[in-house]
Amino acid sequence: MDEFSKGHQTPPVGIVIPTLGTRPDFLVSCLNSVRDAGSAVVAISCPEVTRGALMKLGIEPDIWIVDPGGGAAAAINAGVSSFDPDVKFVGWIGDDDLLMPGSIDRAVFSFNPSTSAVYGRCKYVNDVGDQLFVNRSGRFAQWLMRIGPNLLPQPGSLVCRRTWDEIGGLDEGLKWTFDLDLFIKAGRKGKLVFIPEVLAAFRWHEDSLTAGSRDGSVREASNVRLRNMSPAARLFARSWEPVMRYLILRAGDHVSRKSERRSKVAIAGGN
Repeated sequence: MDEFSKGHQTPPVGIVIPTLGTRPDFLVSCLNSVRDAGSAVVAISCPEVTRGALMKLGIEPDIWIVDPGGGAAAAINAGVSSFDPDVKFVGWIGDDDLLMPGSIDRAVFSFNPSTSAVYGRCKYVNDVGDQLFVNRSGRFAQWLMRIGPNLLPQPGSLVCRRTWDEIGGLDEGLKWTFDLDLFIKAGRKGKLVFIPEVLAAFRWHEDSLTAGSRDGSVREASNVRLRNMSPAARLFARSWEPVMRYLILRAGDHVSRKSERRSKVAIAGGN
């Protein structure tokens, strides 16, 4: 039984933080940001061997989950499964990313009975926390992701628990783009609601799951788009997918160079 069940009412939101425990400083900042974002049950999914070391650093979520070892999607699914039925909205945040103060409460307020998921804007920061840019995509992102780049930010988003269960959670066969797959499927179950506010910060650095594995991530995203299309659309889409993959890779390279320059400037300024 989790800590919130001991004489406390369970908050309606559950947030999972998957981690390998290799970035404890980032993890501390991440957990603190979730606490400041609103009322939520927080589960950390990590390998059993790292739990003790994290606890010694004062890291204490509401629920500890043993990472089943099947990749990030499996770790997140295990975390969501740990939440009791009173948790009506779920989400996850990378251990190096951040939620903005009050963002959970604002996202919950935007749900209605026809809503399957809520998302907002996301700012990109480098490894030392300097802002690179803000993803200003809006409602059009939920349509663009079906045929082109996924500009719908996962950090800061929440999914209706009912929708999550109907979809079956994240596809554990995907290594990088399980969020894209989830949002496409969620869009078939109900409305994707956009909040025109920055809800989270995504830390862009070469050790991050997406930024550090761009080629594999871009190819996997292409496969996800194709498999979620109708057979007729899939035939047509195969002609533009190679071009789309190339453009997305070049955009990622540009962000990486920008992040590296900002980091070097920050390090030089601190010396």
